[in-house]
Amino acid sequence: MDGAIVPQGLAADGTINPGRNEVIWFTGSNRVSPGQVGTSVVAGHVTWEGAPDAFAQLPSVGAGDTVEVGYSDGSSRSFTVTSTAAVDKDALARSLTVWGPHPDRPRLAIITCDPVLGYQADGHTEANFVVIAEG
Repeated sequence: MDGAIVPQGLAADGTINPGRNEVIWFTGSNRVSPGQVGTSVVAGHVTWEGAPDAFAQLPSVGAGDTVEVGYSDGSSRSFTVTSTAAVDKDALARSLTVWGPHPDRPRLAIITCDPVLGYQADGHTEANFVVIAEG
């Protein structure tokens, strides 16, 4: 994915929900920006109304892969993927892997939708695909 990561809080419905072709870093719950010590939560969609979206390639990422984050000053930082998993949305809301403090190094929790557990009545997936990367 190439493009800006936009800071964003919760959507009006109380969810983290980036727009079409948008990647956000979640600013709520005392989250840090990407590259700061702690866990930055980054989210985007794999598809939008059936078309590929910003994170279309995210499910192909695996442990040991590198995620590069570029900054507006021209610098960048590399993060190494340490784990990937499909996580039920309810479990994700309580996941210490994503929401725990992790005060020792910069981490990314990169989140998108995952159809592995099926779909809810409103059309949203039952699970999210979560990539943890450390820098």
